[in-house]
Formats: sequence, C-alpha cells, structure tokens
Amino acid sequence: MGIFDFFKRKNETPSNTKNTTSTPQPQPTEIYKIASKYSEHIKIYINMVTNSSFAPIAAYEQNNGDIIGFHYTLGDNEFGFSATEAVEKMKKEFAKRLHEKSIASYAILYHSLYDDNGDHTIADGYYEPTAISIIFADQQRIYKIVAIPYKFEEDGFSVGPMTKVLAQEFHEIMDTPIEEDKDYFQERVVMKLEEFTNAHDVIIRSIHFGSVGDLWRGIFGFEHFEEETQAFLHQQIVTSQSMNYRIRQIGDVEVFQLDFTRMALRSVYQHRNMITVFPRITTDTQLEVTLRQLDEWAHVQKLEATVGGAGRDTFGIRFYATDYGFNHEKYHSTSTLTMKITGLIYVLDKDEATKDASEEGPNFHPDFCMYMPGQEWAEFGCFDFVAKLEAMEEVYAFNDKAHKGHILKLKLIYNEEFPDFFTIDMFVNENNIRFDASELHIGMKLTGMFQMLGEIAE
Repeated sequence: MGIFDFFKRKNETPSNTKNTTSTPQPQPTEIYKIASKYSEHIKIYINMVTNSSFAPIAAYEQNNGDIIGFHYTLGDNEFGFSATEAVEKMKKEFAKRLHEKSIASYAILYHSLYDDNGDHTIADGYYEPTAISIIFADQQRIYKIVAIPYKFEEDGFSVGPMTKVLAQEFHEIMDTPIEEDKDYFQERVVMKLEEFTNAHDVIIRSIHFGSVGDLWRGIFGFEHFEEETQAFLHQQIVTSQSMNYRIRQIGDVEVFQLDFTRMALRSVYQHRNMITVFPRITTDTQLEVTLRQLDEWAHVQKLEATVGGAGRDTFGIRFYATDYGFNHEKYHSTSTLTMKITGLIYVLDKDEATKDASEEGPNFHPDFCMYMPGQEWAEFGCFDFVAKLEAMEEVYAFNDKAHKGHILKLKLIYNEEFPDFFTIDMFVNENNIRFDASELHIGMKLTGMFQMLGEIAE
C-alpha cells in the first residue's frame, strides 16, 4: 500500500556490504505487545472502512493464546443499533470475562472523533468519524486506548500512524497478511428486540437504531445540507443552549428550544450532554390519536421514539414524537391522546397521475387524496402522498432569508362530510420543490414524500 512508504526502513545495508557494528533493536512498546496479537483484526477493520462499513467489532484472546473475533448481528426483521450501545455492551461483556479470567485480553475497535486531541468519543450521530479508536485491556490491568487517524481524499484513502506505538510497529501491523477464506468472527451474538404490552394495550418496543439527521435535510434542502449549512446549524444549536431558551427540566434531562416563525429548533440534553436536536413545526390543528405502538430508541436512553397509532380511531399514522424527551410518561399512561400532527416535506412535485380521469386508466375523484408508508424509512414515519393544497404561508427557516420555504396546509384524506378529516400543516424548503415555487396555488394537487411529526397538545 503506497501510503505506507513513509515507514520503509531508511538505513538498510546493501547485502554485499559488511556491517561491523551492531545496532540495538528498540524494545517493543507496551501497547504493541497487545496490539500485535490483534494485527489481523486491525487490518480487517481498516479494510472495512474502505468498503463503507462502520459498525464496531471486537476480538479477544483465549487463555491458550487463540484470537477470536466478535461482533453483533441482527435477527430477521430486526432494527440495527447504535455504535455507542454496541461498544458499551462489548466493554461490559469483556470486562466481565477478564474478571472471571476466562480470557487473557481483548480489543474493541470503533470509529471516533479523534483528531490528535485525545478525544476518543464514539462517532455516532451528527459528526463524521475521523479515526479508528481501539480499546486494549488484559489481565495485567493494562487498559489503553489508541487511535488510527484516517482521511478520505480525492485520490484515495490515507490512514495512520497509530498512536502510542512506533512507526515501524504500525508498519508491521499493516503488513499482516489476511487469509481470504478464514472466518475472523467466530463468535456472533444475535440481538433481539425487547418488547412488551403495557396495561393500556400499547406495544412498547426498544429499538436500537434511529436518527433525526435527515430532518434537517427537510429544513435546509435534501441535496443542500452541506458543510456551510451544517456550520450554520451548529451556531444555532450553540445559541439554543442559553439558559434563556430552556423550556423543561425533568431530573437530569433538559430541553432547550429556539423559536422562529412557525417552527423551532429543539434540543434534548442529559447530564449536560446533547442527546438529540431536531426541528419542530407549530400548528393549531389537533387530532385525537389512539396509541398502538411506541418504538423507544434505546441507543439514546429512550429519550426519543417513533409512535404508531390511529387518527380518529380510523386511519393509521406513525410519527417521530418531538416531545418524547419530557412527555414519555404521558405516552405510557394512556391509550388515547390529543395530538398536534405536522409534516416535513422531503420531496414535493405536482400531481399529474390523478389530475385527469382517463378512459384507459383509473378514474379518480377530483378531490382524491391519499398517503401511504414510504418505500424508505416507513418505520420512522415517512409517507408518500397525494394531497390538495388548502392554504399556504411563506416562511424562512431560522428567520433567515437564505432558507426560504412554505408552510402548506395539505388535505391527506378526502371526506365529504368532514372537510378537515385529516388535514395537517407541513413545511417545505424551496430546495425540495421540483417545480417553480411561484406556481404554488390554493387548490392544486401535490405529491411527494414527507416525515410525520407529532407532539401532545398541551
């Protein structure tokens, strides 16, 4: 691998030259004595990065010296789970095995925010990973964390060197051959969902995967959420941390909110560490919802959830709960709630398919409307839709004219006897509109995909 040419020996003596002096070899570093046992798994993990695989892995040394690879897998139809939870589970499991002396040492490999600053925080959520961090521990009470920085560049991928070892030692690790047909993960642990039904006949599930990152693509534009916009968002998050913007505190959980026209930024902290930050849309529309299922996000201490149920005890809905961080007890204490349901539009286009009746195709009523679970992210509350535009309001995200959009009141179900049977407010950034936004007008039919949001009407 060319990027490791730097580590080639510079003082090699030609074979036909007699060397009469003896150069003492440096003693192996303390970390290398353990790391060298896991050279194959380190090399494999680096290769996994180039294949866009970022899940944590581990390996451990049996008392007879054999190295066993370890990772978590999922059963059929199971959600994934976060890197943070995987690493914490591995640390507890291997600490227990070391204490029992059933293993001699272990290594846990994960992606981190390390940037020559000693920060081995797990890259799990909003920030791009910058390094592989490795936890090493053995029965001699050695517990060390090292990092292998990496970078994706236009002309390839660069990696290394490893911290706390000599350059030559890292070079030797990278020279470790990998056997193509060898199973390097002999121990696989299948993860299962925790699930029960509460006293109100609502199914409660603990899932291990979920992210609000794409919600911000709805706010700023799905294809325009780049570095400059992310920096702007980070500034707003910092602003929201002011005590003047704290709206709730329950035990060690604090909730902050930065309001702007018809929308807000809401962030949830626990022990003063940010758990999540997401947008919300304000509305006066209320809907009676019968709860069917709560999917609590275990990887964020169950401070976020996706909620499934029935609106007006008739039509199915599924939404990301923007108030779960402080209202989770209310969700657990009943089967019926008055909710404020809104939407965040990822894609918006004119509806042409149902615009006119056709002799050859289906004959749609002029006011036909519908929504259905999206092909992507349906489990988190994403829906495809055909809707009628009832009202509209021009707004700017964060009251910044660089982020222009509209609050659209969209009819999702046509009911002749009940005009607002299911009509909700949704935000769309003009960057997510696939036609000229100036063509928007009351009464037009629209189609696209949106994320449903919901919170209890206070």
